Amino acid sequence: MDTFSAWKVGLPIYCPLIVVGLLIVVFGYGTLFWPLGVVLLGLGLFSLNFFRDPERRVPPDPSAIVSPADGKVVAG
Repeated sequence: MDTFSAWKVGLPIYCPLIVVGLLIVVFGYGTLFWPLGVVLLGLGLFSLNFFRDPERRVPPDPSAIVSPADGKVVAG
């Protein structure tokens, strides 16, 4: 069973933004399109940060209440 990964969900969003932004910045430097490349690159990096999947730390205290923080309700 394939597990859910936010990186896979965001891939079609952040990958083209970063690639196109880098291409415009590198090859369009000194033209009117250069600021557009910077904006696209910034949006791509922002969405890369948005779709990250950090490791969660569960406190060792057995009486601690821990939220799953990923929108799943799991009966145990």
